[in-house]
Amino acid sequence: KIKSNFTGQAEDRKIDAGNELHNLRLCEKENINDYIARARGLATKCASLGLDVTERELAFYVVRGLTGKYAKIREILKTQREKSIDDLLEILREEETLQNNVGMPNEVSNPDLTFTVVRRQRQKRVCYFCRKPNHVMKDCFIRKRIEAQKKPRFYNSSRKNKDLEALALSSEVQETSTKHVWILDNGASAHMVKERIRFENFVLSTGEVFLAGKDSKLKSYGIGNVKAKNVYKGSVIKIENVIYVPDLRYNLISLTTLMSKGFKCVSKFDSILIIDKHGNVVTKAFKRDNRLEIDLKPLNEYNIECNLVENPNDSYEIWHKRLWHLNQQYMLQMKSVIDFNLNSNFQCDSCDLGKITRKFHPPITNDQSNDVLELIHADLCDPVHVESLGGSKYFLIIVDGYSGMYFSFFLKSKTEVLSTFEKFKAKYENLHDKRIKRLRTDNDLEFLNKEMTAYLNKFGIMH
Repeated sequence: KIKSNFTGQAEDRKIDAGNELHNLRLCEKENINDYIARARGLATKCASLGLDVTERELAFYVVRGLTGKYAKIREILKTQREKSIDDLLEILREEETLQNNVGMPNEVSNPDLTFTVVRRQRQKRVCYFCRKPNHVMKDCFIRKRIEAQKKPRFYNSSRKNKDLEALALSSEVQETSTKHVWILDNGASAHMVKERIRFENFVLSTGEVFLAGKDSKLKSYGIGNVKAKNVYKGSVIKIENVIYVPDLRYNLISLTTLMSKGFKCVSKFDSILIIDKHGNVVTKAFKRDNRLEIDLKPLNEYNIECNLVENPNDSYEIWHKRLWHLNQQYMLQMKSVIDFNLNSNFQCDSCDLGKITRKFHPPITNDQSNDVLELIHADLCDPVHVESLGGSKYFLIIVDGYSGMYFSFFLKSKTEVLSTFEKFKAKYENLHDKRIKRLRTDNDLEFLNKEMTAYLNKFGIMH
């Protein structure tokens, strides 16, 4: 009775511990370190009660329990089941730091310092057009100079035309300023680009990528490396394993991918610094319209022009190839609408090769053997995908040239061809009291090897 009571209590504790781990949730004011420590403590408690929890299961419960501001990173981590609990801790710490630093600065507790803080904040303003500090976009002299250069020399001075001109100039400046913008996104699982021309070492592959929002599923058409000019430092950087997604609105830099490769992100008041493993600043992401933007210009911008070239003296051969190798009869009918020089002696090599037919081998009427076992035909079938019940993948066919009798043998490997032929020779030579004189095969390697050749030479069988 005592044993049953204690056994029942132990099982109840095991059930309670498993249920507590199953219902693990991140509390509202709990930080990531405490949350992971609590999850590990529950796993240790379950293990002490005889309920083993693997690291993969613990990672699953930790990801599922993320709530609130971690809901976005939770959906991403659900697709990355191979992450260990230590990897999750590092990723969630970075996410926690980013969530705490990206927001507005803390309020000033001392009223006497309010004016000083506001003055410092005004001094740190950055122009969204030229990315230089201490002025805003409307006062940017670089923007005004570009507007003056693009302003037409002669234009209508009416109010309507001025409004249209300002609208066109604004859209052109906006397009130029956002053309080279990359968004630093902590929700993207990989780097993504919408322009095919940026790639080098491009590999075609179709797939799907998932983004936040209603239309979260987009098609990808390849992967490769991208080289771009870093506007912040004036250097050239190489971004590896970039996915080509033409339907993107902006090019994306994945924050999780950078962290997995050892990069660190340090948050400032108006920007985020991306630092490599050696402590060097690689680039800088500026805050604009609640986004983190990085300026990366392509190394080569191409202007593709199409030229129409007319040649009145096009030859018959050129038009024959343009019209998908049209025959001479229909080419003559096209002569009324296409000007080309008629050549009746023209012969197209591609058309001649395409019309070649293979002739059948004539049937053999005379007998090539006069008695059984005088001529033997043998061939081995290639391995089949489904093995037999005995584990065989090959079968050997042996046909007697005189009687037409055929025999089939199931083999597990090609090395069994010689031993099978030895058994066949011993059995049927004994039954018919005759000898095998000739063997005809397709000269494949299972018949053309040292062992098979030595055996045939030993008994004088011609091959």
